[in-house]
Amino acid sequence: MPTLTFKVTEKEARDIRRSARGRTVSSYIRQKLFAEPPGAKKKQAVKYLCNRPGRVIIAADPDRPPVTDEEVRAALYDL
Repeated sequence: MPTLTFKVTEKEARDIRRSARGRTVSSYIRQKLFAEPPGAKKKQAVKYLCNRPGRVIIAADPDRPPVTDEEVRAALYDL
């Protein structure tokens, strides 16, 4: 993964670290840089009613790749 380096003042560095609040500086900056702009409409998950009572199927976001079996197993490992 490429690394980016940039210069900031001492005060800016302190402010960035303080604002990160328990996150890494990298994740904080990434979140700020790539966050949805204010007022942007978020895509809503599409819900389908199942033919069995009480069950709902939620469609995946078409812009994301499908979840693999390995990812599901890893997510459920701790349960």
